[in-house]
Amino acid sequence: GNMGCKVGMMDGGFKYDEGVNVCTEDSYPYLAKDGTCHASGCTVGIPAHGVVGFKDVTAEDDDALMEAVAQQPVSVAIEADKMVFQLYKGGV
Repeated sequence: GNMGCKVGMMDGGFKYDEGVNVCTEDSYPYLAKDGTCHASGCTVGIPAHGVVGFKDVTAEDDDALMEAVAQQPVSVAIEADKMVFQLYKGGV
């Protein structure tokens, strides 16, 4: 597995997505808990082999980020170990 919420890496998730159907968020929402995947009955948002690679975007490169967003899917990593994030309550 990819360790999920236990410091799992996005690259491992994308590598997995390269070979399977990727569900829509509406049909298979994120639950923030460990368990077994039950994606077999979900609505397919990206068919198997529709994810054909992944790359890291250089920090603070707006053009590279826009290019990545245009191709989708995109994930964002944050430094959640910082005190300012650990005290976060809500809002953008």
